[in-house]
Amino acid sequence: MEAWARKIAPEFISALTLYRKRFPPSMLEAIKVQCIIFTSERATGLTGFQFPNTLIEVAEKLARTVKQIEFERFEETIVDTTQEASPATDLHGLLVSAGLDLSLAEAVETAKEYLRSTGAFDTKIGGDLLRTSIDVAHRALVAEIEKITGTPYAGRDKDGERRVYLRTVGIMTLAEEKFFSAIYTYISEESSHKLDAVKETMLVVERTVTDYLILLLRRFLDLKLRYGP
Repeated sequence: MEAWARKIAPEFISALTLYRKRFPPSMLEAIKVQCIIFTSERATGLTGFQFPNTLIEVAEKLARTVKQIEFERFEETIVDTTQEASPATDLHGLLVSAGLDLSLAEAVETAKEYLRSTGAFDTKIGGDLLRTSIDVAHRALVAEIEKITGTPYAGRDKDGERRVYLRTVGIMTLAEEKFFSAIYTYISEESSHKLDAVKETMLVVERTVTDYLILLLRRFLDLKLRYGP
């Protein structure tokens, strides 16, 4: 088993990664099931045998590789990866037009890169990055809108109160505020989970957050245009 783990498994993982499109879903599922035999905490009790650590480690790596492939396939079903201009690119251009700090785009990009990384996924880290992107954007927009409209922000340093302010100045409707607040709450709640399966949902949320920030910036530019230079 140790010889297989040292010599065969690395080649298998390499082939799985290189030819990932050739493996049908049923085969990926079969690989995961086999990995569980060696990585499950119940494995020793079920088999009556303690597997070598080298075998357990390589089985864990193999299982992570399969999960990453499944995640990428899921992403392809909801994202057109052939597009030349991504939402992040649109976000960067809008920030330039709005005269806002480009670090807002960097915050979103950090979340995107972490979500698509091949290492172990921590939902709390992913969720915190997305929530921080929203917080930073709202804070910057509120500060700019105060200058443009002369309408002071009287709320506390709470993102929910900043969303109320953005609604009162016409950046979003009441229904939109409720929807975006629900997204924010969802991110906060899911950030307490450690399950890999949530990663796919977080991808949907990341896309939603990026599009949401683009929407806010477009509304901000319209507001800025109405008030003139």
